Amino acid sequence: MDFSLTHKMLLIRKTDIVDKKPYNTDIGFIGVFYMDITTIYYDLTITQGTDEDAEKISHKCNKEFIGDISGKDIFVLESEGRRYYIGAAKMEIHNNNYYPLETSLGPKRKS
Repeated sequence: MDFSLTHKMLLIRKTDIVDKKPYNTDIGFIGVFYMDITTIYYDLTITQGTDEDAEKISHKCNKEFIGDISGKDIFVLESEGRRYYIGAAKMEIHNNNYYPLETSLGPKRKS
């Protein structure tokens, strides 16, 4: 997991070892304005939030900062029967072979 506060980006990574090398599935959230998450997930599923989820989250945030949000601004992470929430502009999924301490968050990557 990696987060860039200044760039409002969150990374959640699943790593498998393939032929003695890491194979990562990186889930990147861009334009993050809200997080209610944990650090470890098992059998993770991610779905688009509903307008009810957005309403629940908007009560926890500064409306002047986030403005009006809808279900399309919310991502629901479900793991072991629990629900976690990320408010973000978009989600991207990328695969790579970076080592565990290397990030795939563009602004933080070393050239």
